[in-house]
Amino acid sequence: MPRGALHALVLSATLALAACGEGAVPGGLSDAGATDASASEGHLDDGGPTPPAATSDAATLGPDAARPPSADGRVADGRVADSRAADSRVADSGATGLTPGAALLLGEANRQLQNLKSTVYQHTTSVNEATGHYGYDCSGFIDYSLKRVLMPAYSALPTASSVRPLAEDFVHHFNSLSASSTGPWSSVARPIELRPGDVVGWLTAPGSSSSNTGHVMIVRGTPTTNTKRPTEVLVPVVDATQSPHASDSRTGGQTGLGTGTIGIQVEASGRARAYYWRGGLSTTAVATTFGFGRPR
Repeated sequence: MPRGALHALVLSATLALAACGEGAVPGGLSDAGATDASASEGHLDDGGPTPPAATSDAATLGPDAARPPSADGRVADGRVADSRAADSRVADSGATGLTPGAALLLGEANRQLQNLKSTVYQHTTSVNEATGHYGYDCSGFIDYSLKRVLMPAYSALPTASSVRPLAEDFVHHFNSLSASSTGPWSSVARPIELRPGDVVGWLTAPGSSSSNTGHVMIVRGTPTTNTKRPTEVLVPVVDATQSPHASDSRTGGQTGLGTGTIGIQVEASGRARAYYWRGGLSTTAVATTFGFGRPR
């Protein structure tokens, strides 16, 4: 989707629409328990054309150009992207009980955050590790990260509509698995069961005019239940986006790689029903199909 795309329209209280860079979503679910009445949160994701305004001074990487990380998964000098505290970018990086794959993927996401000097959201992956420039969309970020540290997990993903896995490919693949699957991925049934290093994906909602396939991100912290809205699970994530989440590291109109918190509305069974783009703040939930994967 072009970077200049309009955010979502605001519908009436009886048919509220989450503003997510898309058209009308019949499944929008309003929740009066939100703490902020923002109607301008949004998201732009993969699946659309490369935004004309996107520029980068880094070389565009081909499918085989990903470089391996250092032995400890971090850049040598441990530098951080800006004046924000490093621990706001690497939450739960030392979490215990992770699968080896999840630990590797989380470590790679944290490495990029620490190496980050400039970033932009764009549909063409353009990365220069030497200068700390990261340009990609949400699936481009996950794809790049997997290719650096978990090539078998990357290779297991389908490519239904592109030369590389997009958000919809992650969702469909995760939903074809079970918790006991023996390949590079297993599925996670409920948002509250997610762990750092897991991958969250959702599809563009039915009825949307968006050309995007959905959104995909890496869990960076342990999910918690929103005490002010008990049907919402708050999930800290690392992703590439054009629109910030709650508690987001991207400020001043910055796009691309960063951290934030999303919300996932759950049914009585604990399974995902809809998302809040800005966890704890969005006043409307968007009903859609989710997929949760855990790299082994």
